[in-house]
Amino acid sequence: MKAPNSAGRRAGQAARPSPAPRRPSAAGASSRVAAAELLHLVLEENSDLETALQNSETYRGLAGPDRGFARAIASASLRGLGRIHWALGALVDRPLDQIESPVKILLIIGCAQLWLMGVPDHAAVSATVEAARSWRPARRGGGMVNAVLRRASREEALFETSPLIAIWPDWLAARMKAALGNAGADALAALQLEEPPIDLSLKPGENPQTWADRLGGEDLPNGSVRLMAGINLTESPGYAEGAWWVQDAGAALAARLWERFGARTSRICALRQAARLCNWPLRARA
Repeated sequence: MKAPNSAGRRAGQAARPSPAPRRPSAAGASSRVAAAELLHLVLEENSDLETALQNSETYRGLAGPDRGFARAIASASLRGLGRIHWALGALVDRPLDQIESPVKILLIIGCAQLWLMGVPDHAAVSATVEAARSWRPARRGGGMVNAVLRRASREEALFETSPLIAIWPDWLAARMKAALGNAGADALAALQLEEPPIDLSLKPGENPQTWADRLGGEDLPNGSVRLMAGINLTESPGYAEGAWWVQDAGAALAARLWERFGARTSRICALRQAARLCNWPLRARA
């Protein structure tokens, strides 16, 4: 189809072809590529996520919010993997195991953004499609990623109605239902889908209430500070100065017990562990 003549063009003058518009890179595509690499390392190379974070060149090349977002996508994808598989299976025309692994991984991280993270539809779809075009292993799958994610953005009910226990393999789901009942298994699965909070331990002498106020968190009875999930720690006050570090509140409590009771603590813990393993009765002294 020819472009219309511009105003003032002389009759019979050949129209000069306009240069093709340059397609801008979707914002955040590099975060999606990094998330895809992390999932590839975990799902295809049997790595744990922490090791994958160290081994992904694309992830290590990110900084600040982009790095945090890539990790958040990977974490959400892994937590909801079984339910995403369940719902995604209704959106494709073949079994999931017949889709090339890199393309399937991009579909997973796209669905995680749409269904679990609340990323706006256009941003999730366009940036993930751009990631397919720039990530060499998935370069031929851009069209499929685009079509399936656009449909996924319209059919969120597929995910919402998927069984909560689909996050587990069938054999584990069956055992959970047998042990906890249907309602208990669903409740545990729903809890697993939640992103856990972040606990911080403070340098000696730092005030937990002060840091809880500065960081928008909650000071815990054991002296830790608990933050909502998803916060960008590297950009938070106190990170550069080393005023705090990430440590689970339970682990911090064990450290404080050691500080107070010393070797007695390790003997108590060792005895309780031996009792559990050997099924010994363990009663407190009167």
